[in-house]
Amino acid sequence: MPFQTITGLSSAALIGQLIMPRLDVQAFSDDSEYARRTEQLVRETRAGGFCIFGGTTELVARATRKLQAIAIASDVTPLLFSCDCEFGLPMRLTEGGTEFPDAMAIAKTGEPKLALAAGKAIAREMRAIGLGWNFAPVADVNSNPANPIINTRAFGDDPETAAVFAVEFMRGLQSEGVAATGKHFPGHGDTSVDSHIELPFIDKDWDEFNALELPPFKALIEAGVYSIMSGHLAAPNLAQYLSAGDSERNIPATLSHALTTTLLRERLGFEGIVVTDALEMHAITHHFGSEEAAVRALQAGADVLLMPLDALRTGTAIESAVDSGKLDLEMIRERVARILRLKAKTIIESSSIDAGQLAECASKHSMLADEIARKAIEVTGSIALTQANILILADDRSAALEKANAFAESMRDAIATIDILTPNDWPERSVELDPNTILATFHHTRGYLGTNRAALTIPALVREIAASLAGRGIALRGLILFGSPYLDIEFQTPPGFVLKTFSESRASIRAAAQTLRS
Repeated sequence: MPFQTITGLSSAALIGQLIMPRLDVQAFSDDSEYARRTEQLVRETRAGGFCIFGGTTELVARATRKLQAIAIASDVTPLLFSCDCEFGLPMRLTEGGTEFPDAMAIAKTGEPKLALAAGKAIAREMRAIGLGWNFAPVADVNSNPANPIINTRAFGDDPETAAVFAVEFMRGLQSEGVAATGKHFPGHGDTSVDSHIELPFIDKDWDEFNALELPPFKALIEAGVYSIMSGHLAAPNLAQYLSAGDSERNIPATLSHALTTTLLRERLGFEGIVVTDALEMHAITHHFGSEEAAVRALQAGADVLLMPLDALRTGTAIESAVDSGKLDLEMIRERVARILRLKAKTIIESSSIDAGQLAECASKHSMLADEIARKAIEVTGSIALTQANILILADDRSAALEKANAFAESMRDAIATIDILTPNDWPERSVELDPNTILATFHHTRGYLGTNRAALTIPALVREIAASLAGRGIALRGLILFGSPYLDIEFQTPPGFVLKTFSESRASIRAAAQTLRS
């Protein structure tokens, strides 16, 4: 696949390489106007690649083949397609691919080789449909149980575990030709605010960051990770330590020269790609114009601008910044040189893109997911099912309800009474809990939901139920936690047993059912 040299690229084409817009695959398939505008971005060299959202594996393969063919026919630099596949293709796609247990579940196995194997498997599935860049692993240390957005996406709550498993997962990805990304620098694990909604502040000083947040990133850099994602979080004390001026101390790391260049580039010696977190997130858009944020991210040291609200306007803003002297074209050439090196490492020939390849590895990858889920299970207390009833709490996401129903069906022949309750049902729908009740919760963090203390969330509902039980002096027969492992702390009287899966994957559901029956 041909690559133009830096000297062969116009200034507009150079700027286009810095921009990676969102690609809604279903819309690209169904909406001719959306498809036309997307294809025009490629022909006019206004995008260096796309971040994939939605669609089936077959639709993604068609989209990546088609857009790459347009790039080649237009004699522009080949595209790079990225995706958030922390636990596999199902994280962003609507159908197809293997759903692996979350990072925390992988680490709970105690076997780093399983992180390596999962990384390899996910990379193979990504490349089969044309994806060469994974925005994973999460390198955050989830030291705050109330964190509304990281939780089981992290490998753990201590830096050593997070570092070991993040590195092995990264090695698995990159050994199969997919770029890995450590995120969210300099560490999003100790926040109580979702950066999709608002800007989090972390008030730790240098010593605290260096001891807790930075070790996984240092380990990834030393091991050769190809890219690091900057986080939309402010670290004023850390920025001050790095000699940032007053105006820079309370802005996101994404826009901070002190955090992106002084710390990541100069002090930690990172020479790979710095990609911003999505510029459409509210931690950015509520405080800065999207185009202003793009220019400031480049000034801070970013190489790739991920998902700006409008790719064309972003490109125009960067051109204006170059013309006015705010940005230097030679600096942009240096950033593009890094991007082209990354593309050369991860290039996928269009002829090799075929979603049908996924069927060939489906059984093997499913067995790996099951092994991880089984080894991750943690049980305290004694499991007893005789005369028990199960109440399942799941939010109203279709995926969560499907999984809740799958768990219910797997237990129907062992438990006579199984109910499913969503936060929207509460408190209008009356559910009687008694000492024979086993409570099962499905809670997986997701963006734009709010804090864990918000109404209409699973944690909020668990708190109400726990308070009600405490007031009546009742202890549950058991507690089963799919996803977040922290909800047991809400119960004043410990349940008879607690089973934690550290994931709400289908493999974790199967593993939990097997454990309960055994």
